[in-house]
Amino acid sequence: MRPNPNTSLDMSLFGSFFKNSSSDDASPGSFDLLENNGQLLDAVNASESTPFVIFKHSTRCTISTIVLNKFTAKYKDTKVAQILLLDLIAYRDLSNEISALFEVEHQSPQVIVVKNKKVVFHGSHYEINELDLETVLASTY
Repeated sequence: MRPNPNTSLDMSLFGSFFKNSSSDDASPGSFDLLENNGQLLDAVNASESTPFVIFKHSTRCTISTIVLNKFTAKYKDTKVAQILLLDLIAYRDLSNEISALFEVEHQSPQVIVVKNKKVVFHGSHYEINELDLETVLASTY
């Protein structure tokens, strides 16, 4: 069985732009890998003071990679929300749990914005490129 060269490229992208979940300095503007239910619940509970974004990314999908690259370029320095990246190939069960928890149908790529423990925006594919995170968060209570 030969390794998938696309997976290794995507994983190096993750390493370049995103911190491992064991990082201690998760804060607004940080990009973290979402790897477990505990992280998700911590983000939900903290969302009253720190909104967060989940970016569901398929490492097997070219469109997902293109959208992720544009999203990363646009929000790498944001201070308005914590950004969590979910590799839904590696963490499919967690992806399903997110869909059930927030009652948002699974898509890929997909962005889910949470503030005050509620989804205030969700979109997929090229809708993600149209997201104005600051406006979405400012217009919700």
